[in-house]
Amino acid sequence: MANYRVESSTTAIASGDLSAYQYHVVGLNASGETVVYDGAEAANPSAPLGVQQDAPDAQGKASLVQKGGIAKVLVGTAGVTAGKEVQVGTGVDAGKVEDFSPPSAGNSKWILGTALQTRSDGEYVEVEMNISRADNNA
Repeated sequence: MANYRVESSTTAIASGDLSAYQYHVVGLNASGETVVYDGAEAANPSAPLGVQQDAPDAQGKASLVQKGGIAKVLVGTAGVTAGKEVQVGTGVDAGKVEDFSPPSAGNSKWILGTALQTRSDGEYVEVEMNISRADNNA
């Protein structure tokens, strides 16, 4: 049973055709437009904005982004485990969630929240959103 709950959302402008990325995690580019978020770790990675709820099909179209509550999110190839924190994948899994793994020394990455079910690649999972940064200062 789906228990999605939107506590906060925002409307942003799409950077291009994002119609294939409904329920993916998005961030903002340098122009302030939504892009599919890549969760690569870095010394100072940009934060994800939230989960895209619609499917804007061209640059300049409105994009509704969920920032809090329980979100429906697509799972990447690594899968997710109920009760574990999740991060956003990289490369072909950009915008999709996977179980959190700590960043390497001197780097950081962003946690999207906690998975409420165990799910596999290509399935949807409910995520209790609590966007936070994980640092490894070793």
